[in-house]
Amino acid sequence: MREISIEENKQIQLGILKNFITFCEQNRLTYFIAYGTLIGAIRHQGFIPWDDDIDIQMPRADYEKLIDSFNQQQTSNQFFLVSPYDKKAIHSYVKIIDLRTVKIERGVRYKNDFLGIDIDVFPLDALPDTQIEYDRYYRKIQKIYKKFAYSKTEFAGTGLKNFILRLYQWLIMDGRCFIKKADSERKKYSYETAKFVGTLTSFYDYYNDRHKKEAYEGGVLVPFEGIQVNAPIGYDCILRKIYGDYQKLPPVEERETHHSYSAFWKD
Repeated sequence: MREISIEENKQIQLGILKNFITFCEQNRLTYFIAYGTLIGAIRHQGFIPWDDDIDIQMPRADYEKLIDSFNQQQTSNQFFLVSPYDKKAIHSYVKIIDLRTVKIERGVRYKNDFLGIDIDVFPLDALPDTQIEYDRYYRKIQKIYKKFAYSKTEFAGTGLKNFILRLYQWLIMDGRCFIKKADSERKKYSYETAKFVGTLTSFYDYYNDRHKKEAYEGGVLVPFEGIQVNAPIGYDCILRKIYGDYQKLPPVEERETHHSYSAFWKD
């Protein structure tokens, strides 16, 4: 297999994004670019130069419609949606992958047919109104997703801790029980009546990713690698709450990707 360069990787992700946007437009689904992708669009009109991924958020109802219909509506064998409800899924959120590629990621136990260069799609959910209630909810959701991560991570060492973790995985068998448990907690809050929304779908999510709903009540088109993409109308408030002064470039020594994987073209 021939290894895929960083620039090729970005172009493949851009192709996935274009296909995703077309799908959303055809099905009248709302999406927003998010996190580093949003910073990149606002600050660089494209990828952050040293970053290598694309992040999307969707209101929960649209996110679930995406899961239900994306694969069925694809007219080629190039793109595939991996749902967190799939038994083989290793992530607790949606990934849309390019099936022409293989991604080898440290600590991930997917079979190769579920691994490829991808973009991440996260649900935008209702969150508690009060800070005290949010703190309690955040801690509870973090614990659930941490158990999910332990049920899916590869523990290859020979020590007692790794043995216990592998035994835990064997006893759990199917990590989807934690996704369902998180869903049960999430359904206690209504998106329609919520004052605050955000994304909590893994144990490493940002604590500050909780925003007034009005920040997502509309979008604005912004340039990204030569195309127009939808950003939340309150993107400045969102980014400042999560990252602070996001317009300021980090020190040179911190300009590096936070992902660790290799990607290849399939034979």
